[in-house]
Amino acid sequence: MPIRKCKFTPTAFGPEPQLLARIINPVNGQATKGLFKAKIDTAAAFCTIPGVYVGALGYDFYDGKSEVRTTGNGNVTVYPCIATIEIYHPYTQELCYIIEDTVVDIIPEYDGDLILGVHDFLDKFRLTIDYPKKHFTICRSRSLKRKIKPTDP
Repeated sequence: MPIRKCKFTPTAFGPEPQLLARIINPVNGQATKGLFKAKIDTAAAFCTIPGVYVGALGYDFYDGKSEVRTTGNGNVTVYPCIATIEIYHPYTQELCYIIEDTVVDIIPEYDGDLILGVHDFLDKFRLTIDYPKKHFTICRSRSLKRKIKPTDP
């Protein structure tokens, strides 16, 4: 289900395009409780999970392989893992999209919102942002219909 003309969310850094999300660990089925903010970040290469959600999801990221990524805030150590991301409409809280088995980076010391970056998220959607009017539209790309589970026909 497309999310159309959704207003930006006011934040301390100014209005931003945000969705609501839930993260599921596909290995053990553990999920975050409730919905939380997910920032659409066209400058972020990867999706990022804040470290505060790691316990609820049952990830043991220190046993995994770490990588160093360059961000707008400098170099940071990340722990890539596989997750399912559920995207909900910010107004109705209706489930809109399910992205299964996607790579996300865990940053233990990061305590902000979920970051929805280009690889393994935005590259599956058509995103239109109207900055002057401060709203956005996001819908699945017709060329990638099989990679995203829509919640309606």
